[in-house]
Amino acid sequence: VQRCASVGQTMIDSYTSVESYSVTRKTDGRQLSLVMSDEFEVDGRQFGKGKDKLFEAIEKPDNTNEAIQFYNSSSEYVTTGGGSLLIMTKAVKTNYVEWDSGAKQYQALTKNYTSGMIQSWNKFCFTGGILEMSIELPGEVDSGGLWPAAWLMGNLARATFEKSTMHVWPWSYNKCGAIQYLDDKQEVNACMNEPGFGLRQHQGRGAPEIDIFEVMPGHEMPGTGPVNAFMSSSLQVAPGISKTQHRPVNG
Repeated sequence: VQRCASVGQTMIDSYTSVESYSVTRKTDGRQLSLVMSDEFEVDGRQFGKGKDKLFEAIEKPDNTNEAIQFYNSSSEYVTTGGGSLLIMTKAVKTNYVEWDSGAKQYQALTKNYTSGMIQSWNKFCFTGGILEMSIELPGEVDSGGLWPAAWLMGNLARATFEKSTMHVWPWSYNKCGAIQYLDDKQEVNACMNEPGFGLRQHQGRGAPEIDIFEVMPGHEMPGTGPVNAFMSSSLQVAPGISKTQHRPVNG
């Protein structure tokens, strides 16, 4: 892990056992040292903006994937208790005002559900190693409607902030001119002489995504989602497979 904003602060929870401070990687026998942990043992933590050094609960609507929830940062929806991080989802309407870039005006909108999301964006950067977690998923295996997930995204983009992800997620390309039409699609590409913002010349940048898991329960009603409950784990990078090549289907 390479630290981003929290330089000089320890990121190992004092409740973490000493036995967990090192682990042997099974693939090559390499010894790895713990650099970050959170046991969530302190009850009643608050994760609103500026209230926690490791995580931040966002306060905004989610417009990706046709989401129908508003993310609330209060402890009513995101807190800790009994040694766990607790994230609640409720059938509570949230009214908010949002800028419509197409109509060029503010619009009054409503989300019918309210939930929570915590992010580590700009707190620390995971650059390789082993990530371990223990998670109890919500809902029932045969009752559709939920889509819980735990995932990582490159720090140049920020989840649910759509403007930050456009032409940035999930790019990992670092060549200029090899595939001409890609150069204009990647926001920070290897053809740029002056990318600005302190970025290096001729170095493609982006924000790949690693989905540790995404889970959807099954549902017996046709047209409402997967028939059987399933979990997916994926590495998302761009550019993808060319249309002229064989593309995988059904997963």
